[in-house]
Amino acid sequence: MKAIGEFPFEWIAKDLREGKCIPFLGAGASAFPKEVNAKPPSASALALELAKESMYPPYQIIRETGGFNDAAVQERLLRATIDCENLMLVSSWVEHGLGDRSRLKEKLREHLANEYKPLPYNDSA
Repeated sequence: MKAIGEFPFEWIAKDLREGKCIPFLGAGASAFPKEVNAKPPSASALALELAKESMYPPYQIIRETGGFNDAAVQERLLRATIDCENLMLVSSWVEHGLGDRSRLKEKLREHLANEYKPLPYNDSA
Protein backbone atom coordinates (compact mmCIF):
# COMPACT_ATOMS: atom_id res chain seq x y z
CA MET A 1 0.00 0.00 0.00
CA LYS A 2 1.31 3.42 -0.96
CA ALA A 3 1.74 6.25 1.51
CA ILE A 4 -0.51 9.25 0.92
CA GLY A 5 2.48 11.30 -0.26
CA GLU A 6 3.15 8.74 -3.02
CA PHE A 7 -0.31 9.00 -4.51
CA PRO A 8 -0.38 10.71 -7.98
CA PHE A 9 -2.74 13.56 -7.05
CA GLU A 10 -1.29 15.90 -9.67
CA TRP A 11 -2.05 13.43 -12.47
CA ILE A 12 -5.59 12.95 -11.21
CA ALA A 13 -6.13 16.72 -10.94
CA LYS A 14 -4.82 17.18 -14.51
CA ASP A 15 -7.11 14.42 -15.81
CA LEU A 16 -10.07 15.97 -14.00
CA ARG A 17 -9.39 19.39 -15.52
CA GLU A 18 -9.10 17.87 -18.99
CA GLY A 19 -12.24 15.78 -18.62
CA LYS A 20 -10.34 12.49 -18.81
CA CYS A 21 -11.35 11.32 -15.35
CA ILE A 22 -14.79 10.86 -13.86
CA PRO A 23 -14.82 11.25 -10.09
CA PHE A 24 -17.03 8.98 -8.05
CA LEU A 25 -18.24 10.65 -4.89
CA GLY A 26 -19.81 8.66 -2.09
CA ALA A 27 -22.79 9.56 0.07
CA GLY A 28 -20.73 11.70 2.44
CA ALA A 29 -19.30 13.97 -0.26
CA SER A 30 -21.65 16.79 0.68
CA ALA A 31 -21.33 16.35 4.42
CA PHE A 32 -18.86 19.12 5.18
CA PRO A 33 -19.82 22.51 3.70
CA LYS A 34 -19.55 25.43 6.10
CA GLU A 35 -23.05 26.68 5.23
CA VAL A 36 -25.50 24.13 6.65
CA ASN A 37 -28.27 25.05 4.21
CA ALA A 38 -25.93 24.59 1.24
CA LYS A 39 -26.08 20.81 1.38
CA PRO A 40 -28.79 18.18 1.18
CA PRO A 41 -29.61 16.45 4.45
CA SER A 42 -28.18 13.05 5.21
CA ALA A 43 -30.53 10.12 4.74
CA SER A 44 -30.75 9.62 8.51
CA ALA A 45 -31.55 13.30 9.16
CA LEU A 46 -34.23 13.28 6.47
CA ALA A 47 -35.68 10.04 7.85
CA LEU A 48 -35.80 11.42 11.40
CA GLU A 49 -37.54 14.60 10.22
CA LEU A 50 -40.08 12.56 8.25
CA ALA A 51 -40.59 10.21 11.22
CA LYS A 52 -41.31 13.14 13.52
CA GLU A 53 -43.70 14.88 11.13
CA SER A 54 -45.59 11.70 10.24
CA MET A 55 -45.69 10.38 13.82
CA TYR A 56 -43.97 7.16 12.73
CA PRO A 57 -44.73 4.59 15.48
CA PRO A 58 -41.09 4.10 16.57
CA TYR A 59 -40.85 7.88 16.91
CA GLN A 60 -43.61 7.66 19.54
CA ILE A 61 -41.34 5.32 21.52
CA ILE A 62 -38.58 7.93 21.42
CA ARG A 63 -40.97 10.60 22.69
CA GLU A 64 -42.36 8.41 25.48
CA THR A 65 -39.21 6.74 26.85
CA GLY A 66 -36.86 9.64 27.54
CA GLY A 67 -35.26 9.69 30.97
CA PHE A 68 -35.67 6.02 31.91
CA ASN A 69 -32.55 4.11 32.93
CA ASP A 70 -34.00 0.60 32.68
CA ALA A 71 -31.93 -1.56 30.28
CA ALA A 72 -34.99 -2.89 28.44
CA VAL A 73 -36.35 0.62 27.92
CA GLN A 74 -32.96 1.83 26.73
CA GLU A 75 -32.84 -1.03 24.23
CA ARG A 76 -36.32 -0.13 22.92
CA LEU A 77 -35.20 3.48 22.62
CA LEU A 78 -32.07 2.51 20.69
CA ARG A 79 -34.02 0.25 18.33
CA ALA A 80 -36.63 2.98 17.76
CA THR A 81 -33.91 5.53 17.03
CA ILE A 82 -32.27 3.21 14.51
CA ASP A 83 -35.65 2.63 12.82
CA CYS A 84 -36.38 6.37 12.74
CA GLU A 85 -33.08 7.05 10.99
CA ASN A 86 -33.74 4.46 8.27
CA LEU A 87 -35.09 6.42 5.30
CA MET A 88 -36.35 3.30 3.54
CA LEU A 89 -38.41 2.17 6.55
CA VAL A 90 -39.86 5.58 7.34
CA SER A 91 -40.64 6.33 3.68
CA SER A 92 -42.33 2.97 3.26
CA TRP A 93 -44.44 3.58 6.34
CA VAL A 94 -45.52 7.03 5.14
CA GLU A 95 -46.42 5.68 1.71
CA HIS A 96 -48.04 2.39 2.69
CA GLY A 97 -48.93 2.81 6.37
CA LEU A 98 -50.44 6.25 6.00
CA GLY A 99 -51.21 5.92 2.30
CA ASP A 100 -49.68 9.33 1.71
CA ARG A 101 -47.27 9.03 -1.21
CA SER A 102 -47.89 12.66 -2.19
CA ARG A 103 -46.66 13.86 1.23
CA LEU A 104 -43.56 11.72 0.85
CA LYS A 105 -42.84 13.10 -2.63
CA GLU A 106 -43.37 16.63 -1.36
CA LYS A 107 -40.91 16.13 1.50
CA LEU A 108 -38.26 14.58 -0.74
CA ARG A 109 -38.62 17.37 -3.30
CA GLU A 110 -38.40 19.98 -0.56
CA HIS A 111 -34.97 18.72 0.45
CA LEU A 112 -33.53 17.14 -2.67
CA ALA A 113 -34.82 19.10 -5.66
CA ASN A 114 -32.75 22.17 -4.83
CA GLU A 115 -29.68 22.98 -6.83
CA TYR A 116 -26.77 22.29 -4.53
CA LYS A 117 -23.54 23.76 -5.75
CA PRO A 118 -20.19 22.20 -4.89
CA LEU A 119 -17.81 24.10 -2.69
CA PRO A 120 -15.20 26.08 -4.58
CA TYR A 121 -11.92 24.32 -5.17
CA ASN A 122 -9.18 25.51 -2.83
CA ASP A 123 -5.89 25.18 -4.70
CA SER A 124 -3.84 26.30 -1.70
CA ALA A 125 -4.44 23.12 0.29
